[in-house]
Amino acid sequence: MGGGAGLAIAEYLYARLGPRFEPPRLPRDKVAVGELGRKSGKGVLRVVIAFREEG
Repeated sequence: MGGGAGLAIAEYLYARLGPRFEPPRLPRDKVAVGELGRKSGKGVLRVVIAFREEG
């Protein structure tokens, strides 16, 4: 599932179930700049891999 779809689901749950299900900032920021995942070649996975390589 891409970042846009994941964010849409998270926002739906937030609207229906309340603040406990508010989406985190990172997915919102990634979608806002077009980093939607594998198809765009950018997304959260790249951030995790880069972090692991540094540590």
